[in-house]
Amino acid sequence: MLTISREAKIKAGRHAWNVYPLEAFGFLLGRESESTVYATLPCSKTRRWHEFDDRWAGIEENIEKARAVARLFDMDVAGFYASTDDFYPDSLDHFPVPSFIASTSMELFMLYRTICCPGHSWASFKYGNRWLKYKEDYVFPRGRRTSDAISQKRILTEWRKAFGAPDYSNSSAENS
Repeated sequence: MLTISREAKIKAGRHAWNVYPLEAFGFLLGRESESTVYATLPCSKTRRWHEFDDRWAGIEENIEKARAVARLFDMDVAGFYASTDDFYPDSLDHFPVPSFIASTSMELFMLYRTICCPGHSWASFKYGNRWLKYKEDYVFPRGRRTSDAISQKRILTEWRKAFGAPDYSNSSAENS
């Protein structure tokens, strides 16, 4: 059973909505031995609306940085997340994952769908080649955090110290 902190899901959702209509990307930090995701680490976004050539650039460019920050908290980069306004709920056919992801040993993928407004959005999780079912394969524990020792704020503080602030703006979005 995979456990995902509410704080991690909330942060990924905020990142997605702060850059909307662009796509947001980041890492899921946790402990593989515990099957737990504690936090997210936002790292990039697409540059232009309806042009996705740079879709995975931030993940590929920042994976070693993310691993360095995760090690500070005795965690691993357990997976990655992306956002989309694509409505296809159980298919990555419309959201292709690049081949370099397979070589990183990250099997966990969170797809956050920005449908029409934050209240109607949701996240799906894929582990390996299978979409997980809520309450059967993964859970959100009570409370915001899964661990008091690991907070989203502390992780982002360490990222900023080492690499600067993540870009949450949608200033590069082109009007269509």
